[in-house]
Amino acid sequence: MILKNKNQISHSQNDEKRAFFIQNRRYLGAKTKLLPLIEDVINDSLQEWNSFTDLFAGTGVVGNRFNKPGKELMINDLLYSNIHSYHTFFSPEPFDTDKVASILQTYNECDVKEDNYFSINYGGKYFTVENARKAGYVREHMEELKQKGKVNSREFSILFTSLMYALDRAANTVGHYEAYRKNLDMFNPITLLMPALAENGTNQLNKIYQRDANELVREISTDILYIDTPYNSRQYVDSYHLLENLAMWGKPELEGVARKISSENRQYGKSKYCLKSAPEAFDDLIQHANAKLIVVSYSNMAEKGDGRSNAKISDSEMISALEQRGKTISYEQDYKHFTTGLKDIENYQERLFVCHVGQ
Repeated sequence: MILKNKNQISHSQNDEKRAFFIQNRRYLGAKTKLLPLIEDVINDSLQEWNSFTDLFAGTGVVGNRFNKPGKELMINDLLYSNIHSYHTFFSPEPFDTDKVASILQTYNECDVKEDNYFSINYGGKYFTVENARKAGYVREHMEELKQKGKVNSREFSILFTSLMYALDRAANTVGHYEAYRKNLDMFNPITLLMPALAENGTNQLNKIYQRDANELVREISTDILYIDTPYNSRQYVDSYHLLENLAMWGKPELEGVARKISSENRQYGKSKYCLKSAPEAFDDLIQHANAKLIVVSYSNMAEKGDGRSNAKISDSEMISALEQRGKTISYEQDYKHFTTGLKDIENYQERLFVCHVGQ
């Protein structure tokens, strides 16, 4: 039986218990709660469209909301772990549901007693030793299946994404991997589930990219361009180094208490939008965008948090760049801030800046 995509096809309560959905993941800046506002604003702004681009996609929940039959979805991110998720949910490549489900069942039934690369580095820290042993064994077996040609690229991504989501539910963290809690209190064994996917034959027009956004935007044309850049100096490749290590599986030596990939090997995922040069990068992005509607999500963080959390692009800089391209309207929604510390942020809002290009 094919599991259905929650945003496209209805599913039974029993199916939902056995599946995971793209939004079932903790992630800094995830826009799950903002989706109704984004959809309402876009529907009011542009009634007819054929292509949607999620340029800084993160979890991919926004792209997923606009992944519709007969429409083209272009989705992009720098992180390898996120790219696997996109291939899972958005790739047009066919997959064998029964084969993948059988492999996942085998993983869930295995009992791993020996240590491995993953358990040595992360066991007793981010995960229980038992969960870390199992994760390392499962990841190594996935690699063998791929190398022997027993799974295609999408089937491999489905297996990896299932493991990634399972680890998120069992991680001894607050939703990222900058650090782990000193007192290990997440003891539930990891369970790898099937993702809720649309049937084979869908996603035919979709394209998945792992590119610098400012370079990619010069090469594509889209009706709707959705932009959700990093807001502050916190690099996502640093916060999700563990998942990146799991995705690349080069088994490098790790550094420090947080067991991170070396800074040199994380450079591929560094975003210019986390630097002082963010306003210039944003202006360059907007001026080279080939779109009918540009929708930008950005918080009103400004000076509300600590130094690393403060927004890199001011409202005036953002609006100035957008107004050079067309009429710009702003929308806002109160939001509960997902902070990496203990400080509550008052009057925190997510805003949408919508530019009607050429108007």
